[in-house]
Amino acid sequence: MPHQEAILHDTIPEAHPIIVHKPQEFEAALPQPLPVPIQPKKADLLPEFASFLTAVHLNPDNLDPVPIGQGANHVVFSYKEPGKDELVVKMPKAGSATSMVAGKYEEDISIKTIQNAFPGYTLPTDVREDKSSGKYCVVQKMVKGIPVTNHNKDPKIRKQVEEIARMNRELMKQQGLSLDFIGIPGFKSFFRRQLAKLFFKQKDFEVSNLIIDENDGKVYIIDYDFFQFHNTSLKKKIISSVSFFTNRVMMKRYFGVDIKG
Repeated sequence: MPHQEAILHDTIPEAHPIIVHKPQEFEAALPQPLPVPIQPKKADLLPEFASFLTAVHLNPDNLDPVPIGQGANHVVFSYKEPGKDELVVKMPKAGSATSMVAGKYEEDISIKTIQNAFPGYTLPTDVREDKSSGKYCVVQKMVKGIPVTNHNKDPKIRKQVEEIARMNRELMKQQGLSLDFIGIPGFKSFFRRQLAKLFFKQKDFEVSNLIIDENDGKVYIIDYDFFQFHNTSLKKKIISSVSFFTNRVMMKRYFGVDIKG
């Protein structure tokens, strides 16, 4: 019965053909390692930036193009020349949260003021300017270590923090200036990151402008911004007053030192 045979034939599934996979097909099916991220190269520096570095006697090949950090006024890069101490290069921002430093002249004053007021706690630092463009940067010896926190109970560290606070009181009396201890990039960032810690003394509080050198345990000031209350604009007086109040409260609460007296 041809019709019945046709029905049977239609109801019986066809056998699946045997597929023989090639070895490379099995390898392709296995999980593959993730691609290695592309590492930044020195060539990634913008030509204008490389030209500026050359003008201020820095070799562009020795600068890591990826910033290692930034503050309210600067973007910071690491610079390593073979056979010499590692440096940081601080490039001023076009605009900042505080505008405490607004040019090469003020950077020079700030550096000299802090170095004179806190002998033994500062680092070799200088301002370099490209005369042709008027642009400048701050070059400073790098310190590798950790920020000072209230959890550090080392008596040697505490003594140095107390000494820096004493020197700051003298600076306040003599010139009406105060070092910026906290160094949080902008007060919006400060309150966003630290608000939860303000009312709990047991929490870790960081004074990021004071670094403990991992080699000798010495405390160094790495950022030379200060608060100015006299002979300045109304805007800076307001910023200085608010910033100084926060510095004073935090240093008193977490370290038991008064930076004004």
